[in-house]
Amino acid sequence: MKKKTIEKIPYLRRPGAAAGKGFRHTGAAALEEVEGEDCFILDIYGDGAAPEARVAVTPGDYGTWFPESGEWHRHKYTAGCGGLLGSTRLAPQDERLAMECFGSCGGASWQECLARRQEEIDREKKEKGRRRRQQALEERQEATPGLPEAAVLEYADRELFGNQHYLFYRKKGNRAAVACSACGAVSEGKWKAGDSYESWFERTMQEPREHTRGRCPSCGAHGEYKAQGRMHGMSRSGFLFVGQKYKGTGMVFRYLHAEKRHELEQQDFGGGPVMAGAREVVRIMETARVYFEKGKKPQRDFYKYNPYKGECFWDDCNLYGLEKISVRAAPVMPETYEEMEGTILQYSALREYIRAAGTVNPAEYAERYLQIPQMEMLVKMRLYGVVKELVECRCGIAADEGAARADEFLGIRKEKLRLLIGKEGDADLLRVLQLEKRRGACWTDGQAENLAELGTAGLRCGDALRCMTIQKMLNRIAKYAGCGYGTQCSCARNRLEQTAQTYFDYIDMRIRLGYDMSDARFQKPADLKAAHDSMVLESSREEADKRVKETEERFPMIRGRCRMLRERYCYEDGEYSIRPAASAEEIVLEGRILHHCVGGDSYLAKHDREESAILFLRHRDSPDTPFVTVEMGDARVIQWHGKHNSQPDREKIQKWLDAYALRLKCGGMAAGTAEAEAAYA
Repeated sequence: MKKKTIEKIPYLRRPGAAAGKGFRHTGAAALEEVEGEDCFILDIYGDGAAPEARVAVTPGDYGTWFPESGEWHRHKYTAGCGGLLGSTRLAPQDERLAMECFGSCGGASWQECLARRQEEIDREKKEKGRRRRQQALEERQEATPGLPEAAVLEYADRELFGNQHYLFYRKKGNRAAVACSACGAVSEGKWKAGDSYESWFERTMQEPREHTRGRCPSCGAHGEYKAQGRMHGMSRSGFLFVGQKYKGTGMVFRYLHAEKRHELEQQDFGGGPVMAGAREVVRIMETARVYFEKGKKPQRDFYKYNPYKGECFWDDCNLYGLEKISVRAAPVMPETYEEMEGTILQYSALREYIRAAGTVNPAEYAERYLQIPQMEMLVKMRLYGVVKELVECRCGIAADEGAARADEFLGIRKEKLRLLIGKEGDADLLRVLQLEKRRGACWTDGQAENLAELGTAGLRCGDALRCMTIQKMLNRIAKYAGCGYGTQCSCARNRLEQTAQTYFDYIDMRIRLGYDMSDARFQKPADLKAAHDSMVLESSREEADKRVKETEERFPMIRGRCRMLRERYCYEDGEYSIRPAASAEEIVLEGRILHHCVGGDSYLAKHDREESAILFLRHRDSPDTPFVTVEMGDARVIQWHGKHNSQPDREKIQKWLDAYALRLKCGGMAAGTAEAEAAYA
């Protein structure tokens, strides 16, 4: 759809007649030619001189333009724009034009015809897209080279399964039968010398024992013993990658699932199962492919199984409702590196990175390399930790993705590149060096390394460094932690990181509360934990005071209603007293002391709007000590709670409140005294 051309078409003449009863808008329709194709235009007018919306429908597309905002939307009558179209009246000639353009059936309105045509266009576009995707999928399958099955099976057996064999055995007395999964033969012999003369001339073998290793008497293969009665077969599985050249300079990484199964064959001739042989089979099933071509985004295809149809098929997405295939790190066949020669991944340094990092996902690496070609340089500089962060798409690693030099690319000082290389691109050290350059600082290598040991907590050192030098900060953290730097001990590192977190929290709270941090007393408290907890309490009080002030301003009617509520709700007897809240501040403090939610906005708002009343039930001897908070609705107890939402002395308090409510219902504290005393008794 040529949207800019459609926008430039002059507004259609506004209908002279009013919309009429039941309509809020009027519309004008026309059939215009837009770059060689017919386009149905519908301008919808409200009260303004310009139309509120312009609906455009071509043979293959549609859209709705809103002139005021200049935005286009794919609104249909059945969604989004339905109210607008449904309230629009067209002149008879315009209705006829709409019917001619979209067809009519069974007395349907022009809006229904328009909506039907829009749905047909959506279906046609969806089907066209499906056919295009299917054709591209078939073309990729045809262009994909054949799988070197023999080499793959050999590599999987060697690298994934370690050429593992099993010796299934059955012992009877001093004799044993052994079935080898490597050669399939069944060998029999004695494992222990007998008493007869003839036994000295019989074939002997190693005594088979469960989970021990032995040697097949027939082929000499080494394997693990498995008792016949305990295990009839075993299987192991794993994944691997093989990369192949694709369409000249492209590459395809094929993700394969390998399974090796060891099976024991048995026969029963009436005297129990007898071992007849053994075998081992390695099977390969391809589950995913990732294609890379110059100038194109990586394309992933998946080999799926549809349980409803009982068939397998290739698709270019993980279908909803079927099992999702996850492509993870796995070994890469060495033939892949030969295939990469002459392709867009020729200089990716994938082989060098795998050699250093171990098992990786080559498809993820290749995708990031095509986005960030500097990864080749980083790998060859042995900055493996940095490359790992890039492959995992961690934020903040690349400071300047257009830079050709490693220091500029990473955003660190040039002279610190040597230190980073010595640590093989440690990610924590990189972030420290980036922080150093951002702050315009110049730290020693030791200081940078020590700060990196603090992990992510070390990046919060900004406020602390405004008060002290980096060396003083590091020394104080080590002293509080009770351990030093560079110990290579995980426990010590965790302790340093946790201590740094606590120390920086303490410094941040001190600064926020306005303390003079140039005073050494505040910089190095004698007890860090106690000082930190004290700051937490002080910060909480500050926030609480802010909350109280805020509620007083938002709910001013609470204080004004106090006199009227006191006349209705105040009451005391020999044991308890009850009164309404005098202010929003009192309600907030009540909730904070008793640790329940009465201080929340919902309760404050209901009290302020006279939808309910918040009352305080106290012991008569301790009228200022919070005990129970009561929410009343006229003469009805809605709910009541004590500390931590508990209900202390539940039966007793409930009886007292029932009697109290009865007094209120009878017209006052004095009117219902007799009835209330009877109820309470």
